[in-house]
This record gives sequence, C-alpha cells and structure tokens, in this order.
Amino acid sequence: MKQSEAAPELERRRYYVVDQDIARRLKYDFLNKDDILIGGSALGTHRIQLRDLEFYYHVGLPPVSGTPILKVGDRRGRSAPLDFYGDQRFFASPRLKRLLLQFDSSAFEFAECKTLDGKDNDIEPYWWMEAVRILDAVDEPRSNFIRQTENPFSNRDAVDQARYYRLNDIVMKPDVVEDSHVFRLAPFSQRMIVSGDVVDECRRQKITGIVFTPLQHPSVLDCKKHLLFDNYPYWTKRGCC
Repeated sequence: MKQSEAAPELERRRYYVVDQDIARRLKYDFLNKDDILIGGSALGTHRIQLRDLEFYYHVGLPPVSGTPILKVGDRRGRSAPLDFYGDQRFFASPRLKRLLLQFDSSAFEFAECKTLDGKDNDIEPYWWMEAVRILDAVDEPRSNFIRQTENPFSNRDAVDQARYYRLNDIVMKPDVVEDSHVFRLAPFSQRMIVSGDVVDECRRQKITGIVFTPLQHPSVLDCKKHLLFDNYPYWTKRGCC
C-alpha cells in the first residue's frame, strides 16, 4: 500500500510513548532474576540491525531457566498493586495484558510470572512482556525530533546520527505502520509506542501505573492527565498545556 493510498483513519491515528507513572511508582521485585537469567544476560533473543549500519541491538524476552517470580504492591497493604510496572523491563497485570491483546495480538512476547502481593500472598499471575515489532516508520521531513547526537553523552557518530534522543511532534508513515497498534521504532528501540486507541481504552479502564507521552499536539485530556511527559517543554513553548 502506497502512502497516498493509506486509509484516512491511519493518517489521523495518534501515537504515544509508554512510560511508568513516576507519581505512583511503587516498588516491585523481580525476586529470582539472578537465578533464572541464563548467563546473567537480560538481552532479548531478537537481534536487530539499525538500518544499514554496523550496529545491532536486541529486543524481546531473554532466555530463562525457570518461571519468573514477581512481587508487587505495597507491603503495608495500603494500596492495590498497579497494572503496569517497569522501566527497563515491563510487567503487566492480567487485565492490561488482555487489553493489549485485543488491539495487537502479534506485537508481544509474554512470560507468565508467579506473582506475590506486598504481603507475600499468591495473586493472579502478572506477565513479563516485551514489544518485539520493530518499525522504521517516522516521516522525518514532516516530524520534529532530536537526534542522539544532541545528547551530551553522544559519540556523535553515524549510529547516533540515525538514532532519536527525543520525539516531539511525530508523523508516522501509514504504509509502514499499517494496522499496528504497538511497536518500537528502529532508531528509538528502548521505548514502546502505542496507538491512541490503546491509550483511550487504558484511560477508560483506569489502568494504573502507566503514562503516555503524546507524539502529536497534546489534547486537553493529555495535558490534564500527565503534565510530566518527556516532550512537555516542547509543547508548552508552543502554547499547549
């Protein structure tokens, strides 16, 4: 499908970067991480090349030798476990997993975790999850972003010239994204991207522990819900939020 032939709804689709809600961040413990990671490595099993460069990264779940054991929630029992935990690793509650699979069943790898609440009681299993779909989907001439070369710690080489440091106002290529609702961007592989449809349903179901950075002009609800998204300074300078 050529970009000019892309369905209008794909042209209008909104996208967001997923992150943990630092205002509600509760501690979680991956209790047996050191015991089950084979060779101590947390690298995923999918090796991806960045464009045509001599640079590779890994996505997906790493090989493990047993069932992950996860502890979530407040040890004093004052608050329920959140639906989403993680920074480098993502863990999802059963209802968050069901929600995500409703929109995009082929975007993820999941591993079931034996799960304990803060008082060491068994609860319904959470899921270690990783988005494994990689797309090089940004229409760069029509988008506003900062390259990794602007990072003070950048090597300023060809790899950092290709990678993104921050996404501000992003136009995706509909012919690349097509019907995907969840993916990672090849030059921004450390973060998970979801469609506005996913975000709307997360908000409707009051999914906890998760925030969404808008990759387009923030809506009133975006500004009301999350004033700490990564590109907040970019949009406030333009009179938003």
